[in-house]
Amino acid sequence: MKCEICGRHLRSGNHSKRCSVHAKTFADIPDAPPKRTFKTSEDERAYKRVWASEYRAKNREACRESGRKYSRSEKGKATQKAYRSRPDIKALRAAQSREYHQRPEVKERNAARARRDRARKKAGQPLDKNPPIE
Repeated sequence: MKCEICGRHLRSGNHSKRCSVHAKTFADIPDAPPKRTFKTSEDERAYKRVWASEYRAKNREACRESGRKYSRSEKGKATQKAYRSRPDIKALRAAQSREYHQRPEVKERNAARARRDRARKKAGQPLDKNPPIE
């Protein structure tokens, strides 16, 4: 689902149809359309949809002119997800991960952490989830 105002992708638990930036009521948004009465809620939704798409286009244009990134999707989040889920890329990343974990310095660091954690567990101390990096 996407935010009805800016089109930003919403997390699955968000049922408000708005992102955190636009969670306020429709009238609270700067340069929101003037208050209007509609015969049906469908008309109102259609009007808001058109307004929101124009708002997004204007926002996108302003961002493009100022050199800012417009949205997460424009930063390539969606394409990145699609890219990472490709089988060949998944295999490549898995191979790189395996290769990384075979490195002696990484093996040593992980073994040291495991030894430290086992000693702590034996002593009854809580495990430090974020130990300082040596």
